[in-house]
Amino acid sequence: MGLFGALNVAVSGLRINQQGLEVVSGNIANSETPGYTRKTLGQFETAIGGQIIGVRRTEVGRELDALLQRQIRSEGASSGYFDVRKDYLARLDQSLGIPGGANALDTLYNNFTTALQALTTSPDSPSVRTNVINEASFFASRLNTLSGDIQAMRTEAEVRLASATDEVNALLVEIERLTNVVIAQSYLGNPEASLLDQRDRNIDQLSKLLDVQVVNNDGADLKIFTNSGVALFDKTAVTLTFDQRSLVTATNHYSTDPNARGVGTIMISSGVGEVDLLSANYIRSGEIAAYVELRDRTLVDAQAQLDEIAHNLALALGTTETAGTAAAAGAQTGYALDIAALGQPGDSVTLNYTENGTAKTVTFIRVDDPTVLPLSNDATANPDDMVIGVDYSGGAAAAANWLVANHGLSGITIAQPGGAGTTTLQFLDDGAAATTDVSGVAASVAETGFSSGNSAAPVFVDGASNAVYSGALDGHTQKLGFAARIAVNTNLAANPAHLVKYAAATEAGDPTRPMFLFDRLTQDTRHFTFASSISASSGAYGGTVSSFIQEVAAYTGQIADMAAREKEGQDIVMASLEARYSETSGVDIDEEMTRLIMLQNSYAANARVISVAQEMLDQLLNM
Repeated sequence: MGLFGALNVAVSGLRINQQGLEVVSGNIANSETPGYTRKTLGQFETAIGGQIIGVRRTEVGRELDALLQRQIRSEGASSGYFDVRKDYLARLDQSLGIPGGANALDTLYNNFTTALQALTTSPDSPSVRTNVINEASFFASRLNTLSGDIQAMRTEAEVRLASATDEVNALLVEIERLTNVVIAQSYLGNPEASLLDQRDRNIDQLSKLLDVQVVNNDGADLKIFTNSGVALFDKTAVTLTFDQRSLVTATNHYSTDPNARGVGTIMISSGVGEVDLLSANYIRSGEIAAYVELRDRTLVDAQAQLDEIAHNLALALGTTETAGTAAAAGAQTGYALDIAALGQPGDSVTLNYTENGTAKTVTFIRVDDPTVLPLSNDATANPDDMVIGVDYSGGAAAAANWLVANHGLSGITIAQPGGAGTTTLQFLDDGAAATTDVSGVAASVAETGFSSGNSAAPVFVDGASNAVYSGALDGHTQKLGFAARIAVNTNLAANPAHLVKYAAATEAGDPTRPMFLFDRLTQDTRHFTFASSISASSGAYGGTVSSFIQEVAAYTGQIADMAAREKEGQDIVMASLEARYSETSGVDIDEEMTRLIMLQNSYAANARVISVAQEMLDQLLNM
């Protein structure tokens, strides 16, 4: 190699050193930039005829651990999911209050029962009566507020879903733009590593919103799917739409039927048409999945718990149970009951009997809207009864005729001793066959006034209209959202004497009604539906209203604590993955400084070669 060859090699070395310095300085400057991957400059020797004539660069590469990157994206979706759930459940738990706290449900309920207990000993005291009304109002108002808090959180989740959908669309559009640039550059050589970093950062943000899988074809082109297999990006970005509702209430629920759906859903638009991404759980993790779960399940269950409290409170105080009278027809025995007493939709008749030694319960429920028939067995909270809805739209006599002909109970006869068109029915066993035995029949009827002679009283009513609460199942069931509407009967608030006076001749100091109401609140065991999610093993919870309130508070606290622990555990997983990723793909300042020193030494050595070559050329020219 001559002097000029040495000079060329040294110049190419200086050039590659300069480019290496640019890469190292970029690494150092971006050491704290999120999503930045350490860059390295590739180089190779150039030779002709076995003679080295210099050094040339290849591409600026990324030190990327693809496996760790996939794991981080997967866990990133879980982190987004757990983060949202932790926040909302903590707020829900805080709304319910610490058990025993001044505004906690159990405290306000205990204040109400304590006021009623005082009324049992001082029924003629105006101040004691007024205190009962006040405490009942405080409790109802607290249920209203809590229900409002829950629906506000559902509305907020609806807004967040709309925002997240827009963000997904923006990210997919940007991924498409960057991919097109990267592909174009790949035709000319190698795409810029910084563009690949930008695209990865967008995909990382996308993975926090929903669970995604990324399939790389050749490093430049890629495809993005949800974990359920729905394509989000393949050459072009799909478009998501969300039909946001401005207000979400207790009656607004998700449904696959667009005409029945009361909340927004995410539709995906692509070449094959539109698909509802929520209909089959196509989005399974990420912030979007958390918002959907909270809006459509978790907070709906929380509302159901409050509605159960309000429902059972109103019916416990305002429902009269009337047992049937003994009846017989030849060898058949049972009980007789006038079903005209079922004056409100939701009023019911309970039939208890045994068949071949097995105890059975049938609940007949008055329904004024025949479109809701037949009723599911879940229409009552009792997990062991059969439910039969009876159409009263044609009157009690027509309902009685229908029951006689269509009840469908084996071994049981329902007869009209007064003939067709009468409303007094006999519920009879199978007589001499002796395989069935009727053990009881009773009607549960919601009281509409205060002077019927019964101890029950409509202390709580449905909303500002002061409507009787009977748990009607017509249209939207009356129980749905009742916690937001429950109120103290305005007639009772105007005349607190109704707390005592159950008939025209009732004495002012008669404790009968106060004792009945107090026992119903503290001793009456009731069924609470499975929708409350508290007792999944049995399908229902049995206990007093007080015990159920305590269970609601405990359950909410438990799921809030669990969400916090899940988030904490997920943070540990993410921190571990990110630390490992940083070791392989992140910038290590010490390592970069070492490379910087090596480049400095190399630069100085190449410069020295040029200097020596220059001196030698000068000497030759001076000869």
